[in-house]
Amino acid sequence: MMYLGAKATASLRIAEAAELHPDEMVERLSGAIERFREKPVLRKLEELHRRGYVTCQASSYPGHGYRLTPKGRQALRDHLGDAAHAPCLVSDAELRQMAAHCGSLYPEEGCGVVLADLSGVRHVRPVANVQAELHQINPRLFPKTAREAYAMAADEVEEIGRLLRQGWKLPVIFHSHVDSPPVFSADDAAKALLPGGQNRPLFPSTEYVVLGLGHSEDGGAGAIPVNAAAAYRFVPAAGGFLPVKLQVVVVEAREDLTAPLRQS
Repeated sequence: MMYLGAKATASLRIAEAAELHPDEMVERLSGAIERFREKPVLRKLEELHRRGYVTCQASSYPGHGYRLTPKGRQALRDHLGDAAHAPCLVSDAELRQMAAHCGSLYPEEGCGVVLADLSGVRHVRPVANVQAELHQINPRLFPKTAREAYAMAADEVEEIGRLLRQGWKLPVIFHSHVDSPPVFSADDAAKALLPGGQNRPLFPSTEYVVLGLGHSEDGGAGAIPVNAAAAYRFVPAAGGFLPVKLQVVVVEAREDLTAPLRQS
């Protein structure tokens, strides 16, 4: 099994996850190389070219002109494993409920979870974002406002934890970004990892959905549309979170968002 290098792997995976045209894919890869000025990545590309994993066209910019060959695509898939390629599945009703909750809090970030009960039925559970209160109490310890970050209310987190201890599952954690794209930020990743720099996920089987919210052009009643949504998953072979395809399935979901948490 060949190792592509962390940043090269992530760049290629981002492009593949977005199902980009080859020209767009190489732009992403080249942009990452220019951004990091990482000579090891350039050397790795040269090695991949020699081994037939990428093709290279003449270019005046280092790292430009590379495209994955079929052999290279398969090597990338083998390296990352199935975890990086299986889509994140959410129902259309679930996505609407996530969007409705997060949109109701704009221009602050919204957050919540999708829980699966003992029968496998999934429930969207909005959670209060208390980042504003934390920032007001201690701005030095919590420098970001609720427009820039989220912190789930401790009592609601404890209630979710109680359900998990009873055997419920946590397939999805979601939150929104305000007037910005749904990119899983460094802060988002830090929240999703065990403390102490172990680079291990808090919830290995949980996927993360990010919603990008912003103003509509007319500023009318529907002034807070979901501009985009994206999904992310921790992939051990990549050593971090990578984007995965967000596949929306048309199924009816529960409209009652809080009833499951009132069960004893």
